[in-house]
Amino acid sequence: MEIAFAVMIAYFLPGFIAAFRGHRNALPIIVVNAFLGWTFIGWVVALAWSVSGQSKEPPEKDAEKNLSTNIIADLTDIPLAVWLAGAFLVWLLVMLVLRG
Repeated sequence: MEIAFAVMIAYFLPGFIAAFRGHRNALPIIVVNAFLGWTFIGWVVALAWSVSGQSKEPPEKDAEKNLSTNIIADLTDIPLAVWLAGAFLVWLLVMLVLRG
């Protein structure tokens, strides 16, 4: 079970990175990752896309203030969190069905 959890985290890593960075295209990155990540090429594209570009808000000069406000803002992004939870549940259901 621990291996399945680690694989799930690695599979959705581009989506997590995009969400926590506040990437402008976080939702499209998550969609590409969810539907094309299994091809490995799709996963690499989603990963590269998630670390490229700028976040929604430009970085502030005060690094400590920037860290605290962005973490809180990212964690309270409810629609994205709901989507990620739904994607995890679908993945879990598929894994249970394939396991037999």
